[in-house]
Amino acid sequence: MAGVSRLGFVRRSWCRRFLCETHMKMNWLARLVRPSALALTIVVGLAHSAALPSVARADDLTQALPTDPSLVTGQLDNGLNYVVKKHATPPGRVSLWLHISTGSLNETDAQRGIAHYLEHMAFNGSQNFAPGTVIDLFQSLGLTFGQHQNAFTSFDQTAYQLFLPDTSDEKVTKGMQFMADVATKLLLVPKEIDAEREVILREKGARSGAQQRVMEQMLDRLFPGSRIGVRLPIGTEQTINAVQREDFLDFYNRYYVPSNMTLFVVGDMEPEAMVAQVKKAFEGGEKKPIPQDLDAKVTPDAAPRAVVITDPELRRAMVQVVHVMPARAPTTTLAGARVEFIDALASGAFGRRTGNKVSAGEASYQGADAGVQTLFRAATLAMASATGEPGKWEAMLQDLSTEIVRVRQHGFTEDEITLAREEILAGLEQAASTESTAPVRAILGRMNTAVENGEPIMSAKQQLDIAKAMVPGITASEVSEAFRRMFDGNLVYYVQMPSSGDVPTEAQVLASGIKAMSADVASETETASAKVLLEKIPVAGAVAETETHESAKVWSAWLNNNVRMHHRFMDDRKDTALISIVLYGMPLRETAVNAAITNAALLAWQNPATETLTSTQIRDLMTGKNVLVQGAGMADMVKLIVAGQPKDLESGLQLAHLLLTHPKIEKPAFDRWKERTIRSIEESLVDPDGMLRRVVAQTVYPKNDSRTQPATKAQIERLTLEDAQAWLEQMIATSPIEVGVVGDISRERAVELVTTYLGSLSSHQRVTKDAFMDLRTLHFTPETRSRVEAIDTKTDKASVMVGFKGPDERDLTEARRMRLASSIISTRMINTLREKEQLVYSISAGLRPADAFPGFGLFLSQAPTEPSKADTLRARVIETYALFAQDGPTDEELKVAQGQIRNTFDEQYREPAYWLNVLDTLDYKTTTLDDVLGAPDAYAKITRDEVLETYRKWFKRDEVYSVIVKPIVHTDAPGKAE
Repeated sequence: MAGVSRLGFVRRSWCRRFLCETHMKMNWLARLVRPSALALTIVVGLAHSAALPSVARADDLTQALPTDPSLVTGQLDNGLNYVVKKHATPPGRVSLWLHISTGSLNETDAQRGIAHYLEHMAFNGSQNFAPGTVIDLFQSLGLTFGQHQNAFTSFDQTAYQLFLPDTSDEKVTKGMQFMADVATKLLLVPKEIDAEREVILREKGARSGAQQRVMEQMLDRLFPGSRIGVRLPIGTEQTINAVQREDFLDFYNRYYVPSNMTLFVVGDMEPEAMVAQVKKAFEGGEKKPIPQDLDAKVTPDAAPRAVVITDPELRRAMVQVVHVMPARAPTTTLAGARVEFIDALASGAFGRRTGNKVSAGEASYQGADAGVQTLFRAATLAMASATGEPGKWEAMLQDLSTEIVRVRQHGFTEDEITLAREEILAGLEQAASTESTAPVRAILGRMNTAVENGEPIMSAKQQLDIAKAMVPGITASEVSEAFRRMFDGNLVYYVQMPSSGDVPTEAQVLASGIKAMSADVASETETASAKVLLEKIPVAGAVAETETHESAKVWSAWLNNNVRMHHRFMDDRKDTALISIVLYGMPLRETAVNAAITNAALLAWQNPATETLTSTQIRDLMTGKNVLVQGAGMADMVKLIVAGQPKDLESGLQLAHLLLTHPKIEKPAFDRWKERTIRSIEESLVDPDGMLRRVVAQTVYPKNDSRTQPATKAQIERLTLEDAQAWLEQMIATSPIEVGVVGDISRERAVELVTTYLGSLSSHQRVTKDAFMDLRTLHFTPETRSRVEAIDTKTDKASVMVGFKGPDERDLTEARRMRLASSIISTRMINTLREKEQLVYSISAGLRPADAFPGFGLFLSQAPTEPSKADTLRARVIETYALFAQDGPTDEELKVAQGQIRNTFDEQYREPAYWLNVLDTLDYKTTTLDDVLGAPDAYAKITRDEVLETYRKWFKRDEVYSVIVKPIVHTDAPGKAE
């Protein structure tokens, strides 16, 4: 987020929670092995709450933390806990989330992977849902598998999710019935268990790669002798192939008991009605004791040690200083909350300090931070991490350790803690102001995390009240002392790097780490701060022409400098507004000589700096303001996004004005970008999935047109800072500009801000729908449509793409018909290629209608698989395409797909981000507001014959593209990659 305040959350957390805030099973572990350091995430409550008149008094820290009073909670006679909340975002819907307090840490050696395997079996037959019917049933109700119906397994929990399209008795009853069946009524039919084995193995294979291999080693080495090191949720190939029904029953009957479960129900229903539905579905059965979790057996280190992990396909290095400690107790009192606030302030201040050194070019690493995290209730880690170039591992460890020691010897400054306080309070304030219309997924994630941690479910308002009472009184000395304790003990010095090159021994790493942590260092040097972003408010432009689309509630205008503006007020997300500033054309002007120069130019927007303000000064000025300012590049345009609370939008637009008039690419940022980009390119060449993207581009688009191809190492190496700066200045001076403003901001205020900070820019050419068409027109005849690329990789996985040309985005009628076809074909692929033939773990078909380059739309499917099955998968995908061209969809398939699309539009229409993507390119793209509003009805009117007719037009069996990337088979290991 490039050193500016975040939208809707704060990066540092006083609640040690982030593993399961998303649907990813391995989020925290991925942070350990990817080239990014540990960062603690604020998890904020998102429900309405009354104020706390006295609960947060600093002199009464023994008080228990409060619980969100808007929740209705209870326990059934069989022990099931339920949490119910009325919440009308989105309106007219209800969502269910079943939390089961068990995961892979409770498996025996013979059961490794069974918790995750059991999650799969929940969709393969139960008392009220015959095998093979669950997915189809919920899709017929408008749900999309993976989006509205999902599940995940972690080390210490399993969760099942349903996001129902309405609150009708039929759908809520079906949803509750499914969850109740998962809880106690799974059939676990041996035939279905056997049928799912290959799917699990394909999932394991799909996740394989350098990062996975490193993670497995890291867990074993970081927690030696513990269950964490040998209990990855995915399991082992041996146990996946060996477990039988009796193993499932043993785990299921032991841990899937109502007393070990919590059901969350959040929706636009009265709580009494939701509770009645819970009782109707779940009541009955005896109450069994809560099962005892197995001991994770994490042992703190008895002496300092080092760990070095290498892999031939890594291209970057990570160093860490880690302190493994016993697991902290759950945070249930104000005293515990205060400890977490102190830790969060320490983490925030350290991250800011190291970030400033990186921005100034004063560190050997590319990024670093530190924090405390409790894992799976099994251990607490204090960890400082840094990432960078492999050849600099020793300097990185030295610099990282030096900053740890600097805090231990001299502490944080008052200014650093003041900024960290502002960041935490601003984030919690944003969460509290938006909680009444927060997304239901955020509500459920907050509830689930609290239950997982054994902590009370608080609202954002309650968290803010506590923070306001506590955080201002926390001193810099307290924070400094807490940081000292984080790294006061027997430390682990961890190095992760490629196996090629100069790899240190663990003795060398240990000696280097101990030496660095024992040195005397000088105190932190204060840097000069800036007072204001803009010395003078620019002279505002004026509105020249206006028009209104009444049905869409969109007001549009031309400013007198030819900037195009669109505004749509919507308060579906309270106290949130989004602005997108689009500049057209410059990426289209790139050549082979300066390929990727637009991405280099955007560094000035991604790490904001100007001619007069450094990125560090801007970061400090923006601290405490809930606004995000961030740039992004596409094939034919760049976007500068300003998003956050309406009260802080002016600060964001002031920064945007500077970035559109006097931006500067800082040399350290440019050098880091080149290093990171080159390493990413190198990694893609030995990764089947990464290489597939490169080969597909070479097959489908002109290879000699660098704008359609991933950049090469040589292209990145020859880019210069001076050329990138000149390109940036040309871009902001000449590009047509279109602006979208969406959210909880009035038209009058939006016009005032846009005319002041964008209307004051120099005059630009107007945007049109045929802009840059000469640069967007490509002529290309593929040399071959079928490619097989063998790469020298240790990852035993193939990646397959099969597709054919499809319509452009402007061919709206045909694009809609092909999207329906893709939805239906995706369901068929899941049922056949995944469930029946077990060729893949996950697969779908999709349409990528041509946009930037007309005539290059693509209908495709791509998925990883076992190398020996790659040719079969390619053939079966082509056959699936051909069968659809033969008979088209059934009436039932079409009806289901149309229902799913209508459900998706119903969700999208309430999202400001959706409307922002419509408005910010409205005059450039051919889709009109009438098209947008009429989409659900247009899809509903499409007939089976129309889908088939259009599909047959585009699908030609002899014009299918197919690409396979797989490992080279070495003769010393037949059938396997070396």
